[in-house]
Amino acid sequence: MFRQFLLLIFIVQSSILFSEVDYENINKKNQYANNLYNEDKFLEANDIYKELAKDIKSRDLYYNLATSYKAIGSNSYAVAWYERAIKINPFDFESIKNIKEINASYNYNFIFVIIYYVSIFLFILSFILFIIKRKLFITIFLIIFFISSFISYNLFNRDYVVVINNSPLYNGMSVRSDKVIDLKDGSKLRILEERESWYYIKFNQYKGWINIENTVKI
Repeated sequence: MFRQFLLLIFIVQSSILFSEVDYENINKKNQYANNLYNEDKFLEANDIYKELAKDIKSRDLYYNLATSYKAIGSNSYAVAWYERAIKINPFDFESIKNIKEINASYNYNFIFVIIYYVSIFLFILSFILFIIKRKLFITIFLIIFFISSFISYNLFNRDYVVVINNSPLYNGMSVRSDKVIDLKDGSKLRILEERESWYYIKFNQYKGWINIENTVKI
């Protein structure tokens, strides 16, 4: 039993040690990429950021990767990674500003974000009051704010894609179908349906089909 206990301690200590080493290596790689970027070696920095982004979910990393894409002129991928940074931090004004520099018509809707966080706060507050005083009106407010939180969460977390190649929007799932509109690189589209190798999307007042190969999911 004592040996098993010592073995468990050794495994835990080893896992902590290795995780610290990995963390240090990640920081070193990230700093190296930052140095490359500052030396105007944008392509090399981009390669390292991309490698790190495979395993790490971080607003700062996504922002740096997006900025490196922007620096090498790959604006559609820049928009996609800025959007991913915003998904982590909805109040990421730097990413929003950079997207607007790429796409002047970009419009970030803060209303859904504010409604979502206010609804969550009011739901938690109502839940606490419900625990303290089980009153009918508190129960009603609790249900209302729960529904509001649920709806705003779904609105806030809709699936979107960014166009990476100038691509037409089609009436059907075929390049032989009639064109609805020509979409530019960096355009943000809301996914309504996915079927085979096509997305059925909404863009402003337009709806239609776009080939998945011409998009990157946020």
